[in-house]
Amino acid sequence: MFEQIQLLFENIDAATALVLIAGLVFITLEIFQTGSIVFGVTGGILYLTGMIFRVLHPKDNEQPLAMLFIMTLFLMIYTVMIFLFMVRTTRKGWLTRTPKTQSVEKPEKVGGKDDYSHLINNLGVAVTKLSPDGSAEIKDKIYEVTAEGFFINRGEVIRVISIEGKHIVVKKAE
Repeated sequence: MFEQIQLLFENIDAATALVLIAGLVFITLEIFQTGSIVFGVTGGILYLTGMIFRVLHPKDNEQPLAMLFIMTLFLMIYTVMIFLFMVRTTRKGWLTRTPKTQSVEKPEKVGGKDDYSHLINNLGVAVTKLSPDGSAEIKDKIYEVTAEGFFINRGEVIRVISIEGKHIVVKKAE
């Protein structure tokens, strides 16, 4: 199998490599910019096209079925890694996925630190789609929040479950 992996990348032509890389770029864009499936579908089509090109033009000593399996496995591992990176960065606040469209409430200061603790267990309404970041109205004020889990649709009732650093973590109210 390791020989097939080496052959997969050694004998790839530039056009096929470009199509595969473009597919990965579009898939990455979809993961970071959800809401439209255009990037994901385009990336999937490009990557699938690159896989087909690669399998239909094998070089010496290459096994097309093994190459197909390896490229599919690589895509799955890459997608999971990028998704986990996106979740981690949004949770830590390194990247934000919510456009600033409204005035967002500033936290109260307690001992020089931001304090949202008064919001825990309060109900609110998602004013944007939480995927996982977005905005919610809690106690008649708009806050930037992070959904526990993946997505909460706009207009759904949410409950503040915890405060993680400067992040208000919410979940769909039951």
